[in-house]
Amino acid sequence: MGQHGNTSILRIAGIVGYTGPYMANDTIANSYVASSWNRSVPQDIYGAIYIPQLKKIAQIDNVHYISTIIADSIHGTAQTGEYMKSEDFVDLLNSNGNYFKMDTKNTNDGYPILDCSSNYLLQVKANTGGIVKGSGNYQKNSQVTISAIPSESYAFTGWSDGSTENPRTITLLGDSTITASFRRTNYTIKVAQDCTITME
Repeated sequence: MGQHGNTSILRIAGIVGYTGPYMANDTIANSYVASSWNRSVPQDIYGAIYIPQLKKIAQIDNVHYISTIIADSIHGTAQTGEYMKSEDFVDLLNSNGNYFKMDTKNTNDGYPILDCSSNYLLQVKANTGGIVKGSGNYQKNSQVTISAIPSESYAFTGWSDGSTENPRTITLLGDSTITASFRRTNYTIKVAQDCTITME
């Protein structure tokens, strides 16, 4: 929010930063605005930065705003809130670099968050029939080896991402969860004196 002459003008952009009076050729890239806002003052601008000294708007590239915004002047591409919380939208923001990641912990109401973490959480889980190894916090791009160890009478069948390699090495690009599945291979049949049959 800023002052321009004697007129108060509300300006909201998809990024936070600074641009000087002679930087009209700057480009705002890979950003979004998710605030729901209705027009309350003239000349609202979303998804771009206005340079009062030159009366120009900086160039924008891959900039998006939520479609519920109502403003006099809108710059960028309208998106639904549901889409802006999706993995596809994160991929769109990261089309020319890794800037954002999914809000897996709902710290930003589900909208993408800047990928400035130095560590990511890898959760390796197991369905019934075995145990797994490899969970922990790792730096981005770490090569992590995970393994699934079947219990007696069980066999490993695969990971939740479709891989059947075990053990395997994965490259950690963000917070991730992967689950191992197992199947029963042997059963014990017991026959009681009353001829009741049970399988264990």
